Amino acid sequence: MKSRRTHLLSHLIMIMAALFMVIVSPRQIRAAEAGTMMSNAVNISFGSSYTKTWMTRNNHLNHYCKITVPQKGIVNISATKPYDSEGEYGRMYFTLYNSNGEGVWGSETYYTRDGALDRYVFNVGLNPGVYYLTLKPGFNVISGYITTRYNISFKATPYAEAEPNDSIALGTLMQTGPIYQGYFGADGSDYDEEDFWRFQLDAGATYKIAVGNCAKITNTTTIIKLNDPSGSSTSIGSKLASAADANGMNYIQYTPKHSGMYSLRVYNYHKEQFAYTVSVTKLSAPAAATPTPTAAAPARTITAPATSASAQPAQVTAPKKLNMKYAKFYKKGTIDVEYGNVSGRNISYVEVQAAKNKSFTKGLRKRNVHKKYTGIYFSGFKKGTYYVRVRPVLKSGGQVYTAPWSKVKKVKIKK
Repeated sequence: MKSRRTHLLSHLIMIMAALFMVIVSPRQIRAAEAGTMMSNAVNISFGSSYTKTWMTRNNHLNHYCKITVPQKGIVNISATKPYDSEGEYGRMYFTLYNSNGEGVWGSETYYTRDGALDRYVFNVGLNPGVYYLTLKPGFNVISGYITTRYNISFKATPYAEAEPNDSIALGTLMQTGPIYQGYFGADGSDYDEEDFWRFQLDAGATYKIAVGNCAKITNTTTIIKLNDPSGSSTSIGSKLASAADANGMNYIQYTPKHSGMYSLRVYNYHKEQFAYTVSVTKLSAPAAATPTPTAAAPARTITAPATSASAQPAQVTAPKKLNMKYAKFYKKGTIDVEYGNVSGRNISYVEVQAAKNKSFTKGLRKRNVHKKYTGIYFSGFKKGTYYVRVRPVLKSGGQVYTAPWSKVKKVKIKK
């Protein structure tokens, strides 16, 4: 009897072991889900539809998509709005990185969530290259799961902004004549608040500088400035409303005093994304100088005058490295960053960056802080660990000069 019981017990153990292998082994050997990181990002085919599902165990994770842009053009991103735990449309975070992991565009959908559409729709102008788009819920999945269906399309055009174009050095280079397409509305993100457009002008010629969808622009907080080659700027936003051309674009006529590279800075705080257009058209060439007859003069040697030191262009010194005093948890998803008084420094602002990893490639957020402040309360973070760094930035003569980054500080957000 004892031997029989032992035999039955042995069979029972074998059966339980087999069941355990059937249940457990698939979970153990299952391949990693596509899109959990850049190295296994979902390879996007333009025009195709994709589905992403988040559950309670992974609702904090980014979903990575790899986008290959064949030539300059506009990428259209469309994703259905998921429902949150209260049965309302939930926010989503969208961030676009270049192949080096540097953020070039993003939206946190603070206001787009409440829009009339049941989808999030964005347009982004890009140069050719490889990019990575991340999608992530802006809320916690309490139970069950949430799903978004998304697709990405592309329209080739040489006449579009190319992100990032948030400085003169990175400004989109324009030809005179064509109408260029731009987009505004970062909707809570640090990206897409200002666009720079660069173009070559000749002294004495007359140009028409035009901006389309001016009615939308003037109804929002928008600053439009024209920068000359020396770095001097003139506000032209209020002057644009005085006239409109055949294309419905508001414009001014401008005759530059100096030849060189000019730029247009369009700075906007609008909530939801909207489109606008920009063009620079040459209306007339510089007036030809009338030669004045002069009597023949005996030949002589002309010696160029010596150039004084004061006539040489001023040398610009890049800002020095800034030591961050601290970065610590403040309250309710806010990081308190303090670096001290910089008002006496020759800088334009202090750039503050926070990310989820030390290489600043995941969940990168940034703020530009006026030099009159000694720090910033950086808000909007979820519970987790973040890394923070700062650096002074100087904009001068159409160029951007940056100091080395400070030492990185690690911060834990408790709630």
